[in-house]
Amino acid sequence: MEGGPRILRHVLENRAVFCGDAKGNIRKDSPMSKSKEVVLLTGASGHMGFQAFRLLWEKRDRYDIVLLVRPSRVNKRLFREYEQQAGIVPGRGTGTVYGKGLKIVWGDALSREDVEEACRGIDWCLHLMAVIPPKADRDPEYTEKINRVATGYIVETIEAQDPERIRMVYVGTVAQYGDRLPPVHVGRAGDPLLCCEYDHYSPGKTAAELRVMESRIRHGVSLRQTFIMIPDIFSLLDPILFHQPIDTCMEGITLRDSARMLVACLDMDDRSGFWRKTYNVSGGPQCRATYLEFLERIYRMMGLDFTRVM
Repeated sequence: MEGGPRILRHVLENRAVFCGDAKGNIRKDSPMSKSKEVVLLTGASGHMGFQAFRLLWEKRDRYDIVLLVRPSRVNKRLFREYEQQAGIVPGRGTGTVYGKGLKIVWGDALSREDVEEACRGIDWCLHLMAVIPPKADRDPEYTEKINRVATGYIVETIEAQDPERIRMVYVGTVAQYGDRLPPVHVGRAGDPLLCCEYDHYSPGKTAAELRVMESRIRHGVSLRQTFIMIPDIFSLLDPILFHQPIDTCMEGITLRDSARMLVACLDMDDRSGFWRKTYNVSGGPQCRATYLEFLERIYRMMGLDFTRVM
């Protein structure tokens, strides 16, 4: 896909002691300070989200960070070292913990109470939480709830707090455009949104984007993300690899560039002309390939001749 905004900056400071109740639920003993801007990051346990979190973590002299994360064992391990650096005693179960520059709501994005707690006192919402394929295809109902319903809860909460002040960056997907085989493979942000049949991912993302852009949030924007070339490319091995027409023209983006783009949105002010628009996000000419070329490179990494497999 063609296009993508150019951008880059903002929030942090606090300290508290945390412990759990008899049921293992975490309780808070003290709120965060408000000496810096507060950034809520959703989807922080995903590839792009965690990379964005690490970039934000390097800017804790400017921002306080809030996360809304499922209390799974994997997620608890993922953020344990950051909790410790923030002066938080890691615990089990659900609940909210505060530390120096870090607040984590261990909860559920489908819980209005947890969403309200995560949004309390924020200045920014970087919303990239989503269920993506192939999981989206395996559980369409849950995908719809997370991608559309949970986004609605966040928008409603921001509208109830201060839609004139709080800024929201929503991460959409170029999959909203549907199949774009040559000669109409170059996408523009104003093109029709024609989600593919049997795609359980992009319709919910389109509905969520519409909810954000039609909301009362004065500073809202949607970044339609392309395919992210993650370092662990073999984690993507799944039958879904063969759903793509081989002459599809791709333009990916690196994981780091994608995260840098998201965090850079914190530098955008009212004079930039950035807000109330949608953008396509991709890596440029050097990241282009046909899907056939992409498959050939993957199989070559495994020492295979893909022409003998397909």
